[in-house]
Amino acid sequence: MYGEDGVSFSDPIWLYPAVDDLNRRVPNALRIELAEAKRLALAGFNLPAALMCGRALEGLAHLHGVKERNLMRSLQRLQERGLIDAGMYEWASELRVLRNIAAHFGSRDEINREDVNDAITLTEAILDYVYVYANRF
Repeated sequence: MYGEDGVSFSDPIWLYPAVDDLNRRVPNALRIELAEAKRLALAGFNLPAALMCGRALEGLAHLHGVKERNLMRSLQRLQERGLIDAGMYEWASELRVLRNIAAHFGSRDEINREDVNDAITLTEAILDYVYVYANRF
């Protein structure tokens, strides 16, 4: 889009594919993290996309008052409080492992597009479970 001066361009508006299609009951801060993961994955940036999924899980814990030293302990606290069940805890633990792989040098080839797509899907499922389904049912 051209700017008001007819020469410059304004910031593009992302129309398709929709990257922020999470339920509006999920807090905006977490939707932003996951939307960024989706944009990164679409652009082929697997490592940072995996890291953003980890940030979303950290945000989930933080927004529920869990501020442990590491993500593993935070996930355990979420399970102990009943916010996530045993299955969700296992999924979140796998996401944590993927995030840790992405965070360390030398792991560039260990994370592929399929891993990241799975991580995004699982992260979205966990957020939906906590903010939509658990509250509704």
